[in-house]
Amino acid sequence: MSYNTKIISVLLVALFAAAGSLLADPAARVGRVNYLSGDVSFHPSSVDEWTDAALNYPIGVGDELWTGDGARAELHVGSTAVRLDSDTSLSFLSLDDTVAQMSVARGSLNVRLRRLDAGDTWEIDTPGTSVMLKEAGSYRVDVDPSGATGVTVRSGQAEVSSGQYAYPLYAGQSARITADTSGGIAIGEAASVDDWDTWCAARDAHEDSVASVRYVPRAMTGYEDLDAYGTWSVDADYGEVWAPAGVPAGWAPYRDGHWAWIAPWGWTWIDRAPWGFAPFHYGRWARIRGAWMWAPGPRTTVVVYAPALVVFVGAGPTEGNVGWFPLGPRDPYIPPYTATIAYRQRINVGRTGAFDFGRITVADVHYMYRDDVEAHTLVPRLAFARSEQVRDVRIVAGRVPPAQIRVSAAPAGVVAQRESLLAAPIRVPAAAARVPAQLYQRPVVVRTTPERRPPAVVPGAGPQPRQPQVRTAPQGPGRETTNGPQPQNKTVKKRVYRDGQWVWIEVAE
Repeated sequence: MSYNTKIISVLLVALFAAAGSLLADPAARVGRVNYLSGDVSFHPSSVDEWTDAALNYPIGVGDELWTGDGARAELHVGSTAVRLDSDTSLSFLSLDDTVAQMSVARGSLNVRLRRLDAGDTWEIDTPGTSVMLKEAGSYRVDVDPSGATGVTVRSGQAEVSSGQYAYPLYAGQSARITADTSGGIAIGEAASVDDWDTWCAARDAHEDSVASVRYVPRAMTGYEDLDAYGTWSVDADYGEVWAPAGVPAGWAPYRDGHWAWIAPWGWTWIDRAPWGFAPFHYGRWARIRGAWMWAPGPRTTVVVYAPALVVFVGAGPTEGNVGWFPLGPRDPYIPPYTATIAYRQRINVGRTGAFDFGRITVADVHYMYRDDVEAHTLVPRLAFARSEQVRDVRIVAGRVPPAQIRVSAAPAGVVAQRESLLAAPIRVPAAAARVPAQLYQRPVVVRTTPERRPPAVVPGAGPQPRQPQVRTAPQGPGRETTNGPQPQNKTVKKRVYRDGQWVWIEVAE
């Protein structure tokens, strides 16, 4: 090989490596709606429409929740519990592997942060202040109708911004900041515990005693509901496994729920069972002694969310329909969405054998349940696209010769319908009427500029979603600045679509 050829080869390798690094891997973690009481409305980022919130719906950047009068809700991001009291708005400005940034325009929010790793950011933005959570602990944020903000630290440490300064807030302290910051900040002792605090503390106490953390890490979103709905045992082939209790005869994984289109992953399984999150987005399923059991794999602190750990099928009676089956304990998951080789390796680590994830396709794998028609689930294509409940539309197909079965990473020929973009499969027009419209025009103060682009909108799905209104808080060092006053930024950051991507610009306030 000549010197010039070697140079060209090196440059090509560097070019391909750089191109691969530009691929945007989806976030490894998402939020999960795990508790709903009363009228709770949801606005997905991919469509400008409100609907009823649904259990087990994955929450990501741009998604919004609103709890009506007397309602409450809870969601989890890994081990962190985020709770909404009555008349509370919540949206995620950013949510990825290291940043969780929430916006609260009104109401009461409780956050139980169990762990804060180096480099992680947890931020709560309101009309009056930006709150940075500096340690694991329990935090409460209250925003009244005027936009004034109260911050209470029960345990841990926070940092609040007001006007030109950033102030530390320690355990047992509260702070109050007006919406325009003209009144400065008042810091004092934490207010006495009320009914909302008591309810949140009881939820925390329950999670403190969850035994399933001996088998799965707390970072696995959905771990908190496994104790109450199943039992753990050890299998000689697959290690520690979990069996759901009370499932009917003939039950199989991915058979009681519906499919939704959620960017950037695409088709995502939404299970109906109260425990139905972790077992359908992590690990694998195995039929052991005639019963389906979930095998989460080795207990590790590295967990990567998947929209659905299945393979889709087509053959004979499946023509015109959509079919799928669950991955077995040693089956590789090959994402149907854009992802780097490193991401494909991470999402499969500890759960499969050795595969070349730079080359492998679903056609290269003989899956454990590929030829097992009893493990397959089949529905009409239009019912799939409309997010209809699978148990209501399931087709019982005859046996298909194995040679005729075709496997794929995504369902072929399926176009997302409007119903598949909403949390609930059927639109609820009244949900929009329950949400105060003035919340959309209320800007919040941010310390961290949201960097992630909004999820792609499915063509024909309707107008672009609203973009958050934010203004920048001072970048203090964790206490009152000592280098003289830092003037408040008099501009508003606005997100606009330019040159094929979403970018932030500053406009006069």
